[in-house]
Amino acid sequence: MPARGPNVSAPAPGGRAAPATVVLLAALARDVQLRLGEHLAESGDHGLRRSFAPLLQLIADGELASGRIATELGVSPQAASRATVTLEALGYVARRPNPDDRRSRLVGLTDRGRRLLEGAARTLAECEASYAGLVGEDAVSHLRADLEDLREGFELQAEPGTGLHRTGTRSIGVVILLSLDAKAQVLRTVTGCGHEALRSSLDELLVTIGSGSARVSDLARNQQVSRQAVSMAVQELESLGYVRRRPDETDGRGIVLSLTERGAALAAAIAAAERRLEDRYRDILGVPRHERLREVLGDLVAALGVPAGSPGPLPGGRTGWTATDARAPLEDLARHLRDELGERNAARLALLLAGGTTRDGAGRRR
Repeated sequence: MPARGPNVSAPAPGGRAAPATVVLLAALARDVQLRLGEHLAESGDHGLRRSFAPLLQLIADGELASGRIATELGVSPQAASRATVTLEALGYVARRPNPDDRRSRLVGLTDRGRRLLEGAARTLAECEASYAGLVGEDAVSHLRADLEDLREGFELQAEPGTGLHRTGTRSIGVVILLSLDAKAQVLRTVTGCGHEALRSSLDELLVTIGSGSARVSDLARNQQVSRQAVSMAVQELESLGYVRRRPDETDGRGIVLSLTERGAALAAAIAAAERRLEDRYRDILGVPRHERLREVLGDLVAALGVPAGSPGPLPGGRTGWTATDARAPLEDLARHLRDELGERNAARLALLLAGGTTRDGAGRRR
C-alpha cells in the first residue's frame, strides 16, 4: 500500500487523502491573517511584528510593570524592554514611572493601541460572519469552542484581537496561534533529527512538493506568494540538498521540482511529527469532536478556496494543486461566476463542485 503524503491523513471520500488537521489549521489561519493584514493596511498600522502579539494582549485589560511583562511572557527583561520601546515608538503603548517601584515602568495601551485591538476584533467578527454564511452559525460556534479547548490544552497565550481576554470570550482568531504553535512543534522535531538548517517557511514548501513533482508557478499559487519568493526558497532547499530541479518539458521557461532522498527523509519526519500532533488534538477533544473539527475545517477551506497544501496524489502523478492546460479558461469562468453569483454563492458552488456539502443558517447539511 502506498505511503501517505507528508501532509495528509485519512482517505477522504472519492479515494483522495484528506489534509492533516495541522494543514487545515494553517490554511484557515492564512485566510484570517490575510483579512487582518488588509485591516492593518487600510487603517495605516505598519511596523508591527507577530512577536509583539502576546505583549499587546497581556496589557489589553490594563497597565503592567515591565518586570511582570517579562515574567508573564517568559522572556528576559531586556527582550521585553526592547519590544515595549519599539511599540512605544510606533505609538501603540505608553510607559510611565511605576509609583511602587522606581526601578521599573508601567506599560499600557495608548488610544491607538486600543483602536488596533478593537479594529482587529471587528475584523475577526466579520470573518466569523462570513464563515457562518458558508458552513452555518452552529458549525462556526463549535469551531470556536474546539479551537479554544485546543488552545487551553496546549497552554498557549492568546494574540491581540482574538477576543481571548480575561472574560473568556472565544474567537476564530485563535486559529492563528494554534497554527503557529503547530509549525513550531513540527520544526523543533525535525531540527532535532539532523535538519537544523531548515526554516518553517521552507518545510511548508517542501511538503507541498510532496512525493511527486511540482512547478514553481504552482507552488507560488499554493503559498499565495510571488514566483520570485518561491524561487529564492527553492534555491535554499536545493543548496541544503532537499530538492532537485529539471526543465519543464511542457514549458521551456519553467522548472519542475522533486524531492531528493534527503528531502524525502525530511518529508517523512515532518509527516511523523504531524501525526503526533493529530493524536494530541484527538486526545484533547475526543474522537467525535476531533472528527467534527476536521469536517468543519475541511468545508471552510474548500469553500474559501484557500490552498491547504497538496491533498495527495492524483492520477498521472500530479498533485491536487498542479496546473492543467485548462487553467486559463477555468479562471475566466471563475471570474464570471463570481461576478454573476456573488462571493457567497460562488463559494458554495465551489464547495459543491469539490464534492462537499453546504449548511443552512442553522448548520443543517443540504
